Amino acid sequence: MLSVIVPVYNAEKTLGRCLDSILLQTYRELEVIVVDDGSTDGSGALAEDYARRDGRVRVIHRENGGLSRARNDGLDAARGAYVAFVDSDDWVEPDIYRAAMDYSADICCFGGSKDRPGSAGIWQPCRQPETIDSAAALHRLLVTNQLGHGVWDKLYKKELFDKLRFPEDCCFEEVRLTWRLLEEAKTIALIPNVGYHYVQYGDGLFHSPSARIRLDHWTAYYEILRVFSPRGEEYRLAALRRCAWAIYTDFSSLAGADSAFRRKESARIGEMIAFCRENKSELLSLPGLKSYVRLAVRLVAALGERARLPLHLLFRLQRSLRREKVYPRKG
Repeated sequence: MLSVIVPVYNAEKTLGRCLDSILLQTYRELEVIVVDDGSTDGSGALAEDYARRDGRVRVIHRENGGLSRARNDGLDAARGAYVAFVDSDDWVEPDIYRAAMDYSADICCFGGSKDRPGSAGIWQPCRQPETIDSAAALHRLLVTNQLGHGVWDKLYKKELFDKLRFPEDCCFEEVRLTWRLLEEAKTIALIPNVGYHYVQYGDGLFHSPSARIRLDHWTAYYEILRVFSPRGEEYRLAALRRCAWAIYTDFSSLAGADSAFRRKESARIGEMIAFCRENKSELLSLPGLKSYVRLAVRLVAALGERARLPLHLLFRLQRSLRREKVYPRKG
């Protein structure tokens, strides 16, 4: 049996579409575990209505504790040999879980569509179905970027979570968990089927001004650098690129953080500054690194914490230029 875990927080407007897409799967031997994470709208009542109408739906109500804790509660309640995750504002194609279950792999990765107003982008992990081992999967995740860190475009044997859980009280928990799951897996199936619709409203979590969220992003990729650098030059260089990008996107958030927060996070801020200063020459020579990312490294290495304001202005300018290029104004 397959357990599909749906964490919910104030998703009354989109939850019905999400649950309908799961319950209409051609693979029928499944249960849907809805974890109501302290919603204050009608999400909990809507989920209970689905449970009354379809015995495959179970609802867990709990105090708000965040996405990771909700997913972990779903894992604790899951009865299936396999698990999948769907966010409450997203939806899935009707045949995707049947296609994924056919491979009986430890993990099956499939494709998806990033849906946002006015545009959509499709990603696929492969062109033809194939099965690979853990080492090859980690290489595609961390070096060639053919696999993503998201948990929603994958199906898992539940036993992989016997010792692993989503890290709680932090953001970018998937970046910190996915490589560990791939490391535990023996067989990873890749199929080109576009099965998951990731719906974006506005800029989403990644573009939030929260400095805490941004610092969690840095921590996730800096951990990958520390763990995978000893495994080979390809891994080290790829991780350095990710960390340089994190400096550009994350350090600028400190411009909006008060002095109390900066004192509290002085260790992580110092870690980012030391990274730029210790690796400056190599980072600036990395092939393929954007010019504005190189500039961010130079600024942090030279100015330390004082780089937060010029970096914030650089980040805003680059986002404005990118938005103008990708979404030109009409008229």
